[in-house]
Amino acid sequence: MDVNSTEYNSKDFDHFVGLLINRWKQAVEFKDEWRTLDREERFIYVEEWTINNDIVGQLEEYARSHELTDGQRVRWNQLSEYMITHKADMEKMGYRVHIPKEPKRREREVA
Repeated sequence: MDVNSTEYNSKDFDHFVGLLINRWKQAVEFKDEWRTLDREERFIYVEEWTINNDIVGQLEEYARSHELTDGQRVRWNQLSEYMITHKADMEKMGYRVHIPKEPKRREREVA
């Protein structure tokens, strides 16, 4: 993975979808502890979350402009469904979340 590149490749897509699934699960599991944090601690978590929204945007762009493998489509849909399911909880904690739009299947060129 080239950290200086702003474009993702297939391997990056797989990596970052997995990363986001884990981050979302951790954040949702943290929901019960959220009330014990002070304002400053909450602010730090919420502000750092914007990085995840940026990653979602990059993945969304990749999904729009590339043909996803069946496995990638399954993982992308898993992430999207998890995000939709837990969006309200995340927003109650103060997180600003970006839910991706479902990518359209690209038409394969007819030879």
